[in-house]
Amino acid sequence: IFDPLSEHIKPGHRLVDRHPDKVKFVLMPKNRKDRDEYHNSLNLAPVREPNALHLFTAGVKHKFNPSVPMSRRTHSHIALVTVFNGRAVTSKTRAAGRRVNEETIVGWSTFLALVKAHKKLQKGWPISKVVLYTTSQLIVKNLMSTNSKPLGSQLSIAVSLAFDAIATDFPEVEIEVRGFNKSWATSPPYSSEESGLLQPLAHRAYHEAETARTFTERSLQFPQSASYHYTRQKTTRDAILLWQLGFQG
Repeated sequence: IFDPLSEHIKPGHRLVDRHPDKVKFVLMPKNRKDRDEYHNSLNLAPVREPNALHLFTAGVKHKFNPSVPMSRRTHSHIALVTVFNGRAVTSKTRAAGRRVNEETIVGWSTFLALVKAHKKLQKGWPISKVVLYTTSQLIVKNLMSTNSKPLGSQLSIAVSLAFDAIATDFPEVEIEVRGFNKSWATSPPYSSEESGLLQPLAHRAYHEAETARTFTERSLQFPQSASYHYTRQKTTRDAILLWQLGFQG
């Protein structure tokens, strides 16, 4: 399904073509006073919307230092906290690769969160809305449209298909993507995790991603985009052709 030439990414078959209004983006206000009010409403969201599945994603990019021995180097990490009915139901931390960009961190955590949501819906949880919290709505939007790279990167296809699976299998469930400011999530929590509020759980997610030191032998990064491989193949073909012509001439 991650084949860059698959049906899923052809115009007319894509998520953005078949479900153009399914995913709603709730933008963060630019004005500071309005932003404070917005974050207050985010904090109360799990209590106000108990039937929504709240997926809080966090990502920490550890500075890559080639002078540190391989055994002591750490991967960048993503964290996910799933909240339902005012309480945290899952908390995960995953390695995201050693040298990764913001797109990989946001995309990989979004993909993990949506897969979790789909599993919960399959199990029959009474979920009316899936709410994803991310630091970069723009990256999510670009990945969702499967055209962030000429032929659609593997990560882009994965994210759009994860959205597609929820939209197609559970059409009655709403999907929302809400932005947040990292400084709000990382500031000291002013209430306990048992309070059912989002900010203490957001703080925990960032803390776990920051302190995680696990890494996997197998890379969790998605492969290079198809366009990259196509360019390499074309360059190789052109070089072989010139070489053959040289012999003939």
